[in-house]
Amino acid sequence: MVFDVLCLVDTMIDEDTAKNLVTKLPFCNYFCVPPVGHSGGLLLLWNSNYSISILSSHPKFIHCKFQDVCSTTPWLVTFLYMFPHKHQQQDLWNELVNLQVHSQEPWFIMGDFNCILHLKEKRGGSNFVDRYIIQFRP
Repeated sequence: MVFDVLCLVDTMIDEDTAKNLVTKLPFCNYFCVPPVGHSGGLLLLWNSNYSISILSSHPKFIHCKFQDVCSTTPWLVTFLYMFPHKHQQQDLWNELVNLQVHSQEPWFIMGDFNCILHLKEKRGGSNFVDRYIIQFRP
């Protein structure tokens, strides 16, 4: 299988490790967000079929503009690794909403949201509070 774009979340790798790893993978370009302490980190990899401009980054996301070499329409993509602790999530949601306000282009957000839409999606682990599901729903 060949990928044109790959984003790894919760990588726990620094810039030097990312640079070394990229030399072993079939990608031309990369952008690394190092972990903070003992959690997080993102690594975005892409090949020459896409022009990708990093618009902003955060310890928990990479926000960028994509343009396929065959298309004239750019689109926005945000790769996300949401805080696992619910009390830290609201500020990050607010930052994401602010990103959306500044653009009319198509926008995709993908990654690990550390949340569920319905209790039936969860198995095992600690209990999940209903109010977090309500905050996550559109």
